[in-house]
Amino acid sequence: MSNKKKASNASNSSQVRPVTPNFSSLDSVNLESYDVVGFDLDGCIAEYDQEAMIRHIYNRMRNFVELPGVENVPDLGYWVQTGLVFDTEEKLMVKLNYNRKICKAMKGFQELPLESKNVQVVQEKVNRYFNNDEEIPALATTGASESWHKTKLKMFLDARELPAAYAAMQLADAGSPISYKAIDSAWQKVFDSSDVTDAYAVKECSVRVKTGLLKLVSGRYRAVFVLTASSSRRASRVATSALGTGWQRYFNYVVTEAPKPGFFATDDPFSAVDTGNMSNLTGAELSVPVGGRGQILSRGSFSRLLMETKRITGSVTPRCIFLGDNAVQDVMAPKLNGISSGPSIDTVAVESYLRSRNNNANLVWGPVGHGSGRDESLVGGIIRRYSCYSVSDLGDLF
Repeated sequence: MSNKKKASNASNSSQVRPVTPNFSSLDSVNLESYDVVGFDLDGCIAEYDQEAMIRHIYNRMRNFVELPGVENVPDLGYWVQTGLVFDTEEKLMVKLNYNRKICKAMKGFQELPLESKNVQVVQEKVNRYFNNDEEIPALATTGASESWHKTKLKMFLDARELPAAYAAMQLADAGSPISYKAIDSAWQKVFDSSDVTDAYAVKECSVRVKTGLLKLVSGRYRAVFVLTASSSRRASRVATSALGTGWQRYFNYVVTEAPKPGFFATDDPFSAVDTGNMSNLTGAELSVPVGGRGQILSRGSFSRLLMETKRITGSVTPRCIFLGDNAVQDVMAPKLNGISSGPSIDTVAVESYLRSRNNNANLVWGPVGHGSGRDESLVGGIIRRYSCYSVSDLGDLF
């Protein structure tokens, strides 16, 4: 069996496909054949207790805002951590930046120019509702009990279709009028709070995963790293919960404060090493002894990380693979924004919830209609097009 699904993807691209992805056989995944192996932290190495997540988020975010003609589409939540809306009148999906300006617009799978009339109509509508922090009455939810909302919220959390707090804002009971600024502020508090790892209980990795990681990092001429957009402090708390004290021994490099997809798209040097002195360090000051473990690098890029891994791998163009749970950030971003002038990076969708998706794929994936008679999940489509493999549990790789 081929190690990649490109041929299969190409042959199936013109056919009507089910919303569930076609997974490669696990015997085609051999992490030890790669020079550089990377892991996402949240949702990949660290698996969260979703019941704890639901309780915490539901109690903290009990309001949601729905605009006339504008609704959030759960299956498209991966496109942005905030500001994604679907205009039901123009039939457009738009992504808003932090200035509330549309930076991406799609109709089905077709991206539209930002200057197009349809996009401008949606922008004007967004301006009317969001500018000047206008207060918008939350719409009351009728005929739905609290348990129903929690069930719906759990479904979306299981599917990881949305950032958890975003899902809570959409699905929790409606309350008093709330402003966009208030929602944004409450959302940031959820994700930036120091108690987040206490509220979202992290499950300890299995012995199989720990043994597999140690075997990988002990391999001669192989570099293993873990990546997170979180701070070094939070990353340490999460990783300790998942791997125990001394978790750094499982990795050569720990990359923190590296938001994706920018981590894969830029050529930024690492600005700091977490040694207690967060001064700007570059070049020789970032050197890591061959075979070193647990070096923490902050605010850099994948191409600069490869410069560091060469000290361990000895390869000018190392073979790389990255594993994560987010279809856009962990699967598509490395492929689209990868190293255009250097080695390519293979991607793996490690999604522990996929087994349950087989039960009712349409509900969990959420089909997206785009006018051509073919309804397909956007997230499922991303995994099919860009991942080399999809596996249902990290432990299955070892």
